[in-house]
Amino acid sequence: ALEASLKSAWEASDEAAHSAGANAGTGASAGGRAIACSVADPSGEDCPLVYISCGFEELTGYSSDWALGRNCRFLQPQRCSEAPAGINKTEVARMQEFCKARKGTLITLLLNESKGGELFWNLLFMEYLYIGGDHVKGMGKQYIFAVQTSCAAQAPDLHRLVLRHWESGVGSTRLQRLRELFKEAEASFFPREQSLLALNRSIFERWIAEVG
Repeated sequence: ALEASLKSAWEASDEAAHSAGANAGTGASAGGRAIACSVADPSGEDCPLVYISCGFEELTGYSSDWALGRNCRFLQPQRCSEAPAGINKTEVARMQEFCKARKGTLITLLLNESKGGELFWNLLFMEYLYIGGDHVKGMGKQYIFAVQTSCAAQAPDLHRLVLRHWESGVGSTRLQRLRELFKEAEASFFPREQSLLALNRSIFERWIAEVG
């Protein structure tokens, strides 16, 4: 089990991000948190979730009682007909490779589906952490720590520039470019030192300047 003190630290971080997001007008839903956190165990069968924050529950609609012990693929679009087929295919493959590699960081943008069937754009950062040992030497229990935020404020632009032009191929090309910009930020982004919300805004500004 995860250490209670570490859980508390992540919960406190989630609350702080919620307050900061609400004050800054980040596009979080009314009463919702701007940042969500989750933890998965790569050594477990199918890389199950072992912790999710209150923000994760609010963002996705799934409770911890239901989500824990499951792989996070339940967020992939399944029921909504508005989600283009294969829109997350390349990113899901990247995530699978990340889970096998047992090292590094990953930033990706996914079109996910909540428990209620609503689509939402999910900016996700993942990294490996060691608990109960020397992380420099790679000792201790290894977990995947994820921080994510809904791109609610950017959803209209994503609909206008990506989803409306998906069948022509223009939308997929534009989305690929946006994902490339986020991927380029992987090496220099540190969630305990930088804001995922700020990264989201800056990358989208660059992307809109290119394609909008």
